[in-house]
Amino acid sequence: MKFNVLVKKYKYVIVVISLIALFVSMCEAGKCEKQIENFEIGNGQEKHCVLFHSKNCGWCKKMMPEWKKFKNEHSKHLKITEVEASEQPEIMKKHNIKGFPTIIFFENGTSKEHKGDRTANDFKTFVGI
Repeated sequence: MKFNVLVKKYKYVIVVISLIALFVSMCEAGKCEKQIENFEIGNGQEKHCVLFHSKNCGWCKKMMPEWKKFKNEHSKHLKITEVEASEQPEIMKKHNIKGFPTIIFFENGTSKEHKGDRTANDFKTFVGI
């Protein structure tokens, strides 16, 4: 078969493969927005606030606007991370997460779980900002 005939016949396959290759190269370069972080939580000395959530959880969906507000206002001063249950089950298991949403603040090798209201101001108070 001639090259032009092959290209016409398999153009969609070529496009899909090209897009996958582009996506993989962007993730490897650290530019992938949905890239799953491979991080160690709570092992360092820095302050780290982590939201463990599920995209299917109604309580998580209801709280998310307040969490986003908190994250936008304080991510320059504090490491703030979201861990989605279906994307990182090994981290959920490691930290014994049983329900959603669960917010844990790590500092100096210790951790504490948020038990208060689910508002940006309460998150701020929880982490001591």
